[in-house]
Formats: sequence, C-alpha cells, structure tokens
Amino acid sequence: MLVLVLLVWSSHLAPLMERAGGELDPSWQQSLGRALREGLRFGHDVLFTYGPLGYFLQSPHDPGLFWTKVLVFEGVFKLIAAWFVVAVALRIPGVLERSAFLFAAIVPMGGDDAWAFLVITCVAAWIAIDPERPVLREAIGLAVLAVLALVKFTYFVYAGGALVLLALVALRARGLHRALRTPAVYGVLVLALWVGVGQSLLDVPAYVLTSLSIAGGYSEAMGQAAAPLTLELGRMALFACFIVAALTLAAPWRKSFAPAIALTLIAGAFLAFKAGFVRQSGNAVTTFGFAAAAPFVLAAFERHDDERALARLRRGAGTVLRLALCGLAVYGYGVAREHPGQTFERLFVEWSHETSTRAARALDPLRQRAEVQELDASKAASVALPNIAQRVGLAQVDLIANTQGLVHANGLAWKPRPAFQSYVAYTPDLLRRNAEFLAGPDAPRYVLFQFETIDQRLPNLDDTLALQVLSRDWRPVIEEGG
Repeated sequence: MLVLVLLVWSSHLAPLMERAGGELDPSWQQSLGRALREGLRFGHDVLFTYGPLGYFLQSPHDPGLFWTKVLVFEGVFKLIAAWFVVAVALRIPGVLERSAFLFAAIVPMGGDDAWAFLVITCVAAWIAIDPERPVLREAIGLAVLAVLALVKFTYFVYAGGALVLLALVALRARGLHRALRTPAVYGVLVLALWVGVGQSLLDVPAYVLTSLSIAGGYSEAMGQAAAPLTLELGRMALFACFIVAALTLAAPWRKSFAPAIALTLIAGAFLAFKAGFVRQSGNAVTTFGFAAAAPFVLAAFERHDDERALARLRRGAGTVLRLALCGLAVYGYGVAREHPGQTFERLFVEWSHETSTRAARALDPLRQRAEVQELDASKAASVALPNIAQRVGLAQVDLIANTQGLVHANGLAWKPRPAFQSYVAYTPDLLRRNAEFLAGPDAPRYVLFQFETIDQRLPNLDDTLALQVLSRDWRPVIEEGG
C-alpha cells in the first residue's frame, strides 16, 4: 500500500513556481498568497473564486509561505489525500477495475480540479464504507475536506454536498445522532481552519454570498466555446457517469450508503463538466480526468453475496460501463490535448518525466528554494519599474488590470480593491464595490493602470465603474514600462 500511496502522491505534486511578473494566472495566484500572508479578509477585502488557502494549489514563490507550501501542503496534506484514494482503491473488487482506477488516479489527466473532486469523492466513500468508525479517525478524512473547502469555493460546495447526502442516508439508516455527527465535525473543522489562517468568523457569510455571486455570473461573463468533438465527448462522459450512478441507485439499498456516493458521483460529474466546458480554454481535461477514475469508486459498494441473475447482470453491466467510460475519458483527454493517436504513449512519457522531476524537487526543498530564488531575481529585473517604485515609496497602491505580479515583484505596498483583477468584476455588486473602494476613504494613494483585457474583449468594458472613478478623481503622474 505504501508504494501505491507514494506513487499517487508524487504524481500530483505541484512544484513551486517563480514569482509572478506580468502574467495573468501567476498574478492572481501570487496575490492570493500575499492576501493570506498579510491578513486580508476573504469575502470583504478579497472577492475571488478561491478561498484563503487558494494560493497553495499553484504557487509562485512567496518566501513567507515557502515551508507551508513545500512541507505542509505538498508533503503532509497531499500524502494524506493520496492515502484516502489508495484506501478506496483497495476496496474495489476485481483486479481489472482496481488497476484501471489506479491508472486514472496515478497518471494525472485532469489537472487540479479533477484531482480535488476525486479526493473529495474518495473521502466520502471511505466514510460511507465504514460509517461506524471512531469519530477521531473519521475526523482525519474530514480535515482533508476542510482544507480543500478553503482552497476553492467549488470544492467547498462539493464537499458540503457530499456530506449532506451521507447525512440524509444516515438519518434513514442509523438515526439523527449519526446523521448529524459527520457534518457537525466537518463544520467545526472548516471554521477552526478559517480562524487558524487569520480570518474572522464574521466574514464567513460574506465569503459564501460573494462566492455564490461570482459563481452565478461566471458562465455568462467567462464562457468560451469548446471544439465540437471535444464537447461531444464531454457530454458522453457526463451521460455515462449518470448511467453508472443510476445502476447503483437501482440496486437494493438496505442500510448501505451506496446511494449517497452514487448521488455524489452525479454531482461531481456535473461540476467537473461545468469546470471543463464553461470556459473550455485548456480546462476540458477536468471532465475527462474525473470521469476516468471516479466511477470506479462505486464498485467498492457492490454486493457480491447476491447471486441472483439480475444482481449479476447489474454488476457485470456496471463493470463494462466503468471500463468503457475510462477508455472514453482517456480518448477524450487525447482529443482535448490534440494528440488522440498518441494518448497513452504521451501520458506515460509525460507522467514518468514530470513525476520523477517533481519528486526529486520535493525531497530537496533547499535546492528547490535556491532555484526559484535565482528565477525570482531574473524575473524582478525583467519587470522592474524603478521610477514608479521611487515615486510611490512606501505609499499603498492598487493596480487596475490583471497583472498584479508587477506590484509584488517591485516590492510595492499592495492595497487592492475587492475584485482585484479587472475581468472578475462582472456582476453589478462587484462593479459597485470596486468603484466605492476607489472613491472611499480606504483607497490607496496611487493606482497603477494598464489598459488591457482578456478574451479579445473591449478593454473599457472591464471594471467599468472603477474606470469612471479613476477618470473622475485621479490624475496621471508618471508613466513607465509601456
């Protein structure tokens, strides 16, 4: 088991990156780390689709968070998460299905979202397999869910939904006390972790409400069409997940928690499809990565003591569907990555190279730190704004654009408006709050402005109310860097 755990763990390591400069994604990733380190309030000072621990998913170098990232998150947390995946894998009967599940879990096809969804599904299944295990043991799995819940709001929703489904089945099968125990322990762990990373309990409702607002406008504001074949394969994978779950739901329930896990799979497949195809740009693999692995979890709940013809037929159909779905998902991954004819070859080549490289870096954190420090120095020199830095001094600044890495790389005092990247301000409330911040008493002394956008939009349609305040109340004092 240890070898399998180490294989799964090393396959999903996310190495530390060089600090952000003028790039979009590293800029918001670096900003999340700085917001956490400087104690900004999520749901109030920071409005984004990620939570207080979002920085640790993909992490540009932040010296103040280096050891937390390398040892705590990549080391301890991901090792525990890998253990839960392997623990469920060993409960899957049949060498073929168990091997297919481990293949899909070890060879990463779906990126961070698919992996997080799979971990949540496996922890829920682990709880459901033995619902009478001691509360302290169960709390280990719930702690994994609590960490993921504070990484990204989508994970918070999925983990909470899975535990609600478990509670509903437990209420029917084991009574009110058992039904409430798991969600209650999870809730306590989430709130304790929230406070432990420097957040206020009073901001939890605001964080949930603003995250729902951002999620509610995401499809319309950020949607991007997928290639027709990729989309069709994604729909097929989603539909196949539903059919696999329906076979489990059609089986005799008795006191099994299998229906809760089947419904969890349906929810996870929908979220993975949404994450993959609302904004397709490189994200379609999320759908295929989840669909390749997660349906096998249901095999751990099949009753092999029922030898009736219908039960055998249902088990056989489930096995065939899960294996076929895994093959479909691997093919879909190849199409999404534009190499369908070489999918298996490239998967293994990329996996073996990246896994060995990442594991070597993880086992030598001092070397890893030296490497990123060297890259940081080069990056800082390439994006230096010495005249602006001299003019601003110690005064606070915001940046109206999507390249906050420029602020961080130049050592400026960051005072961001709530939706700190301009393209995120796509709901009336976010637009209003950004404008009120710049017009209010808490506004920084300086604002860096770069006229840019994403997805070939008209630049002046991003953060429009903040642009109005900027043109009305502020005046240009210096220009640098083009």
